Amino acid sequence: MLLHGPAGCGKTSLARLVASAAAANFVEVHAAQIVSPVLGQSERQLAALFAAARSATPCVLFLDGLEALAPCRGSDTSSEGTLDRLLSYLLTELDGALQWSGPPLVLLGATRDRSLLDPAILRPGRLDVHLHVGLPSALQ
Repeated sequence: MLLHGPAGCGKTSLARLVASAAAANFVEVHAAQIVSPVLGQSERQLAALFAAARSATPCVLFLDGLEALAPCRGSDTSSEGTLDRLLSYLLTELDGALQWSGPPLVLLGATRDRSLLDPAILRPGRLDVHLHVGLPSALQ
């Protein structure tokens, strides 16, 4: 599931509540922390993250600021193509999560703007459920 909306609207709080309601472990990662300038390090960090989440099942893995890991392909200006490789690895992990037969592992992604994400991550079977989280309104 993808939560999208402006900063400060409660996407992270909502993800924590989902994990709590499901009596699941909650693993929160700011996606930008995974991206490394060292060749191959980003992929290793992402692999370790998914391995840790699988070992903590039932688990809600929350990737905040998903646009840092899954920008539209072709927007990577590095000579190594780090972001395009990282996106490919993330898509592979997402596809593998569908085959996971152990206790539940739920991936929640969050972004401020869906248009910043590569369409491949939004296709059916990946993050195909989108929930807009708007700013809270005043109670009357």
